Amino acid sequence: TYSVLHTSFLYAKEKRIILSNPATLALEISKRKFKNMHLKTKKNAFTLQELTTLLLKAKEGDYTFYLFLLLAAVTGARVSETRALCFRNIDFTKQELVIDCQLGRGYENNTLYNQKRKLKTLNSSRVIPLPDFVMDELYLAKARYNWAKKNDAQFDRSLDFVLFKEHGQPIGRPYYNFKKLMKKCNINPSEHVWHDLRHTYATILSENNMNMKVVSKILGHYSDVFTDKEYVIRKAEQTVYNVKEPMELFI
Repeated sequence: TYSVLHTSFLYAKEKRIILSNPATLALEISKRKFKNMHLKTKKNAFTLQELTTLLLKAKEGDYTFYLFLLLAAVTGARVSETRALCFRNIDFTKQELVIDCQLGRGYENNTLYNQKRKLKTLNSSRVIPLPDFVMDELYLAKARYNWAKKNDAQFDRSLDFVLFKEHGQPIGRPYYNFKKLMKKCNINPSEHVWHDLRHTYATILSENNMNMKVVSKILGHYSDVFTDKEYVIRKAEQTVYNVKEPMELFI
């Protein structure tokens, strides 16, 4: 809400719809009020054990949500990019995934609908390698898609979304289900958001000595320095050695 109001008033003033921003103070108060909450959810990453637990628990439930989580975890793709994935984006021979658009919200005739949009930046257009176990899941997803397309009379055959709900329509954003899943896995939902999967992706690859330029390219960033600084989460430095006592003895 803060972001929408803030942007709306700035736009209105810029276009001279209003002469001055009447809500500057209110917006600043709102920003301060939620500052601590934002700090808690900013730049966190799941441990590999936590990520494994989330995936295993998700697989016990809804398959589409599990596939959503898996693709986000192993590609580092943004939520809007993951929702937009179609089978045409997958090269089953080369085992690669092409990110070329994102799925946003459109509004027409008082109706809210899903709309494919250009990517966030020029660097966001990219090709991501896929491991064998993910390809296995995608083959299953393709078979499931073909079955639904054949047996659902109302299936929209102009669509080929990998993550689809009834009649082939793209699924919604996963935030509510993700919070429920974290609770089931005894992970505090207030400490993590879906975007942390991108931080987790970068962190795990960094810990395994993956070239940061490669990681940056896969995430769609303009700079490996930016990726390393903003996305790789490092453990807080601990005191290596308490020098007080031996120094006192020496002196």
